[in-house]
Amino acid sequence: MPEVLTDYCRVGGVSLADCLTPEQVVTLLEDGSKHAAERAKAMRSLEPTQRMKLSALALLHAHAATHGKGCALSHVRKGPHPNLLRDQLTVKIYRALSGDHASSDDWLISKSQELHRRRMSGGERPSPAMRRSFGALTLAERSSMGAIAGSERNQLELWSGDTFALKKSVDMDVRGLKVGAMLLVRGAAPPDGASMWFQARVRGFFFRCGLPPVLITYIATENGETDPAKLPTPTDSACFKHATRELQAAPTTVQLV
Repeated sequence: MPEVLTDYCRVGGVSLADCLTPEQVVTLLEDGSKHAAERAKAMRSLEPTQRMKLSALALLHAHAATHGKGCALSHVRKGPHPNLLRDQLTVKIYRALSGDHASSDDWLISKSQELHRRRMSGGERPSPAMRRSFGALTLAERSSMGAIAGSERNQLELWSGDTFALKKSVDMDVRGLKVGAMLLVRGAAPPDGASMWFQARVRGFFFRCGLPPVLITYIATENGETDPAKLPTPTDSACFKHATRELQAAPTTVQLV
């Protein structure tokens, strides 16, 4: 069993054979805010390569703690528990362990059942290969790398856990960008093709030397107009990171009554 709950944020901190104790379940269900502060502090003290983002073991152990005869939940809360409640508590425990508040409840419940079936396929003594695969398994979505030529593949470098860039090439640098991020990108404004700034969403990455690596979709003009007639055609395009600007949030106007 993990000695401290913050081990779930560290690569190799917990293993497939670990499980949550009833005392730890009580902590996660009743004092989640305190644990969240401890987890954030522990994450800051780790090197980027040591951080375990959205550990699948956290979800698997949360499921094991709330399901089955003799689970940790049965020692914490006596009496029968409907499956709906068990699933809800699985999600609550997982979110407290991982800090993941973006994934939907339905997806997490489905994923926890999938992980449980996979774990059960290994029997009472799972193989070393299964233990290693679970230890390195993350629920974080991976951005598509697009097409990469063979000579370029050898130059790939991992940045911040889930973003790649080509070494020695400013044009291929995409550090800090993620799928779904909003940017200001220059485009050809209709009808005369004048170069203007537009709001655009990152939809992926494409690594091929000499070509813009950031795939974007134009969403609106710089001042927020979404009329398609005022946007570049086609709306799907690509750009270099160094040719973009950060999209500043619109200031909030407070009216005094």
